[in-house]
Amino acid sequence: STNSKQDRKGKTSRIAGAPIIISQDGRNAEVQGVIETYRQLFEMKLGVPLFRIEHPRVSVEPTNSFDTDWNLPYKQLASHYGWALEQTFSGAAYNNGQKHNREIPTPPLPQRVIILEEDIEIANDFFSLMNSTADLLDSDQTLLAVSAFNDNGKEQFVADTKRLVRSDFFPGLGWMMSRNVWDGPASHPDTGLKNSWAPNGFWDDWLRENARRWGRQIIALRFR
Repeated sequence: STNSKQDRKGKTSRIAGAPIIISQDGRNAEVQGVIETYRQLFEMKLGVPLFRIEHPRVSVEPTNSFDTDWNLPYKQLASHYGWALEQTFSGAAYNNGQKHNREIPTPPLPQRVIILEEDIEIANDFFSLMNSTADLLDSDQTLLAVSAFNDNGKEQFVADTKRLVRSDFFPGLGWMMSRNVWDGPASHPDTGLKNSWAPNGFWDDWLRENARRWGRQIIALRFR
């Protein structure tokens, strides 16, 4: 998709595609420098707006005992996930005063998000899969998400690379979720994930619980 907006000189600033939001955990200058490099690449050469948000990291006192709170890192990770999702769906990620390399129109509030962790390598057809299933995710309230990940996704196990299934299991990693799932639909706002997001960490296991799914399923890749 494309959006356009005229700047003060009457020139049209055009952006293409969906905006990219990178949520950085804490304030590491080297990480921020890498993000800024990619911002220039995406915005100046591709016309794709890139927004950086910074999750305030909770300081942890060093301890000699690993099991004092062994799941604390998982709680911090879940907290970051939930914070970043709310920043994205609420539009706050677009309004944090950051400077861009060109005139960037404020994008509309997203109806869905694609979540990728920084160490994920995606296939060439990843975004095609997300694009092809987006309307289905929006219109079918019995769906929780779309995922492109499969633990058995190796060449020797693949039976049909084009087959999708509905699954009760949430694979995580490289997935898409709609606004209705995060906020909760108007008819059942209590089902919104943001209402009680993973308070004890392990957000992916939390999302697999029946109390979170409410009978909803995940579109996933089917292998042998």
